[in-house]
Amino acid sequence: MESCRMTTSPHSSVACVAADRRARLTAFGAAVLLCLATPVHAQQAPLTSTAAISAAEKAAESWFAVLAGAGYVAAWEMASPPFQKRVRLEDWTIAAPSFRDQFVRAGQRKLMDAYYRLLEPPHPEPGEYVTLRYVTVLSPERQVSETVLLIRDPEGTFRVSDWVLELGWASETKKRFRRIESGRR
Repeated sequence: MESCRMTTSPHSSVACVAADRRARLTAFGAAVLLCLATPVHAQQAPLTSTAAISAAEKAAESWFAVLAGAGYVAAWEMASPPFQKRVRLEDWTIAAPSFRDQFVRAGQRKLMDAYYRLLEPPHPEPGEYVTLRYVTVLSPERQVSETVLLIRDPEGTFRVSDWVLELGWASETKKRFRRIESGRR
């Protein structure tokens, strides 16, 4: 790098300005290269709602398949960190087998609702969320409703953040489903 000295020559100030400009451009270029070379572990770019819902559905189906095969520890490990903080592994491995009948009904499970939300800061838990609501009809009068909340992790994978199971009446779901279908036309 050139140094600039105070002189009375009119050409020396031009040389100092040029040297200073070269030094700044070199420093800027080095900073840009450093940024490009440094791995970034930031959140992935947000998905479209259709792509997010599709990816979340696949993640939920994989999670249910692991549970159907009695892979309770693996399912807990597949879940998001908020799920793992809320539900201890020991508690999950004790409680999950009692829901095995529901997990193996994958062929009877039907997706009724799907919602995508992008929560941005200052929200306390910013991120991409998908809520999936499934219904399994057990008999003409009884049904099981499952609500699965998935969150997209920094690597871009949707993980189960919450799972709620409710027993209800089939007639309630038929009414809701008719409202949803009439709204799509």
